Amino acid sequence: GHSSRSAEPYLLLVRQQVLKRVVLPRRMRARVSLIAALFVVSGAAGLVDQVCFSKYLSYVVGSTAHAVSAVLAAFMAGMAIGARIGGRYAHRIERPLFAYGVLELVVGATVAATPFAFSLLPDMYLWLVQRAPGSPLVIALVRWLLAVLFVIVPTTAMGATLPLLSRLTEWESDASLRERALGVLYASNTLGGAVGSLASVYLLLPALGLRGTTLGAAGASIVVGVVAMSIGGAPTTAVGRPVVDRTAEPLSPPAEQALTQTPFALALVAFMSGALVFASEVVFVHLLVLLVGTSAYAFGVILSIFLSCLFLGAALAPRVYRRYRAVALPAGLLLAAIALGLTLPVWPRIP
Repeated sequence: GHSSRSAEPYLLLVRQQVLKRVVLPRRMRARVSLIAALFVVSGAAGLVDQVCFSKYLSYVVGSTAHAVSAVLAAFMAGMAIGARIGGRYAHRIERPLFAYGVLELVVGATVAATPFAFSLLPDMYLWLVQRAPGSPLVIALVRWLLAVLFVIVPTTAMGATLPLLSRLTEWESDASLRERALGVLYASNTLGGAVGSLASVYLLLPALGLRGTTLGAAGASIVVGVVAMSIGGAPTTAVGRPVVDRTAEPLSPPAEQALTQTPFALALVAFMSGALVFASEVVFVHLLVLLVGTSAYAFGVILSIFLSCLFLGAALAPRVYRRYRAVALPAGLLLAAIALGLTLPVWPRIP
């Protein structure tokens, strides 16, 4: 479940949820609420995993910025691979909630093995670094490859759950209600991620230690998986035949054109914005360490802030787009650049 899971693929769905403000009918509330609760726990567990992975890796590489950047890169690489695989096969899955539960079990099982796996990391890191002494590029590559090696399986499973998210509301024939329910599920996952990143550094790590926190997050993922499998045993639609509302309003011409005619441009913008976001995250973590003094606290705080702002931005962006249309995206990127620049003089003045 997961947080570091990007807001951009579901921006249109969140937009429709926020703007229409239609209350879900009672027949949907119980199911959506239960699945949303699973997504809160799953999102929290995913961000706890990320904080713990970064902490484990920092024991080896000895640098907050290096550990954070390696874990973020490995995390997002696994998420991208999983989303690609899930996107190809999600439409063939007859029981998406059951499949989601299976993936959560995979996440839980692999995360539970993390303490043992990371105990092997120092010797592996030293052996590999000794093969190319004095080469910063090789050392950086080794650092990233080791991070990928230890987190690729759980993060790929996390990424594969994203396409399944769009399948979890197909039991509702009304398109607007499906989109609203999907927006609620996405918001729940993001909320869980923000809560999990803060709870990991201020509650779980001090109380349980790194190993206990990692195993606790793994246990939470396993519980989510078991519950999802138990309630997702019945198929929602025929394989490969999702419910389609023929009466739903079509996309506006600009939106349809954006989705069908310029996939490369959209992919390029998403790629560049994602790169800038995570580069800023690494820089902010490095700066915050100067204030809070420990990498775990800095990483957890920045993760929570980023997730909260991503959700708020996704909620506000639809209003801006509805009013300004084509100007909204370039104006938003320009404002983000200005805001980032305005923060630079502030950091040296913070006590």
